[in-house]
Amino acid sequence: MKDNFTNNTVQEDTKNPLLDSLLNRYFKDRESANILVSNTKYILWLEHFTTKYPSFCSEQCFSPEELSDDDLENVDSLPLFLEGITNYASKNFLPITPITLGVNSGYYVLIKFNGIGYMLSVKHIQVSYNYCSRVDISSDKNFIDFNDIMNNTKQKHVDFVLSKLNELSNLLNDMLASGVPESEISSVVDSAIEKHQDMQ
Repeated sequence: MKDNFTNNTVQEDTKNPLLDSLLNRYFKDRESANILVSNTKYILWLEHFTTKYPSFCSEQCFSPEELSDDDLENVDSLPLFLEGITNYASKNFLPITPITLGVNSGYYVLIKFNGIGYMLSVKHIQVSYNYCSRVDISSDKNFIDFNDIMNNTKQKHVDFVLSKLNELSNLLNDMLASGVPESEISSVVDSAIEKHQDMQ
């Protein structure tokens, strides 16, 4: 199978219909996620919607009598909006905070727009649940400015982080080439991360 897929098409000679379907869905979802965070339409809807529902879940069972068709569609789009936010956060090394719920897990990100803060999260409890809640932006938490996301603004620290990661990669390569056991390297790295987390 050829591997030169594009965002819009999957090669016609692919022989696995299921894989074709999954890839098409992946590219379609990624494009939809990018569109949702590329303008103010969804975030302005969120601002209006959360005045009545300050906290909601995309899997919440709203009745047609409670919400309009547009509201229902936008509630269903929350996972894609969150995906667009986390894509930006990941490539700019911005906080994506893990959530541990016993054997379950998830993460959350914090964004702000028009003086309003939002906590967007996903929790994996057998299935995935996506949440949005209004939160106070006067806290000491780091909020991502939605204007930066919308404009795809490169954060100032990105080049510094990339240079440090490159230094670490070169150091690890040198250590491995010198015969330092992988298990010892992993142990030291894990210990350093744990110490840093305990200090926060």
